[in-house]
Amino acid sequence: MMPFRKPLIPAILGIVILVAWILGGCLNSTGQTTPVDKNLPFTAAAQTQTSVAQTIEAQLTQIAANPQSTPTPLAPVSTEFATPPPQPTEASGATTSPPIENCDRAAFIEDVTVPDGTMFEPGETFVKTWRLRNSGECTWNAGYAVIFDQGDAMGSPASFPLTGGDVQPGEEVEISVNLRAPDEPGEYRGDWKLRNASGLLFGVGNSGNSSFWVLINVSASPEFSVFFDNLHACDGVNFAIFSLFNNGDSVFQSAEITLSDTNGTILFGPLAQDGPFLGGASECPQGGDVVNPGKKAFLGASLANATSGQNLRAAFKICTQDGLGGSCTTETLDFTMP
Repeated sequence: MMPFRKPLIPAILGIVILVAWILGGCLNSTGQTTPVDKNLPFTAAAQTQTSVAQTIEAQLTQIAANPQSTPTPLAPVSTEFATPPPQPTEASGATTSPPIENCDRAAFIEDVTVPDGTMFEPGETFVKTWRLRNSGECTWNAGYAVIFDQGDAMGSPASFPLTGGDVQPGEEVEISVNLRAPDEPGEYRGDWKLRNASGLLFGVGNSGNSSFWVLINVSASPEFSVFFDNLHACDGVNFAIFSLFNNGDSVFQSAEITLSDTNGTILFGPLAQDGPFLGGASECPQGGDVVNPGKKAFLGASLANATSGQNLRAAFKICTQDGLGGSCTTETLDFTMP
């Protein structure tokens, strides 16, 4: 007797229904098919469906070749597809905020007063003025200040307001401060910077952090010795010539001479000149020179009203700046007219 065989039609029918279900789209709980993700590239979806069909076709071939065998259950096939990587998009056009270092910057324009190296007497007061430009991107207002940074303060305040109004980017402003020269001779420099309303310091130059400054020289009192040298005629008039030695560290730039007799009667001067110093003892007074430290020069004064053998007194006021400015020293010399 032939063994009883189960009919194959129900099994084959089930497989056909499964194929139709997969290829046509899975039914969801509402009876509608689950759509394929439209964001998935077409080639990925096609490859997945082809793979499923090939697997089912292989199962059907196995059943047809060996009707008595039991079909291997199909592995579950996922209908979810990998999300593609995000694609680059065009820039939105938004701009970033400017770097903070571009906000506050200054550019030095000029020294309005007191150029570098200006000479002052010890203790002399003066006003220093700078002109700066706002070269940054932020407006300077009443919250900004000028700050003493380092060096010699010269009696200045630690800080003072930069402006009482607004200084827009690109605009210029003049900054002034009252100062006092130190009491001792020498070179002095004070450096300054600016401070914004948030308390951050900034300055001038390419770095935006360099200082601007005041640089002065305080003159020492002139130290000199003077002697009568000779009497000679210039254009028919007798001139007394005096030799002058600069014994100190200052440059002599101007002088005043007064000649009088023992009764106080003035015979010459007072005559003040810038650079009245002669280079030789036989020259006629014209002037035009200065006397550097350690050097010798000559001064001349007319003695048209003096007589031979007369006792006279000469007063010399020597100064470190033109116009009898800077530091000055006065010395007197008694001599007898040849």
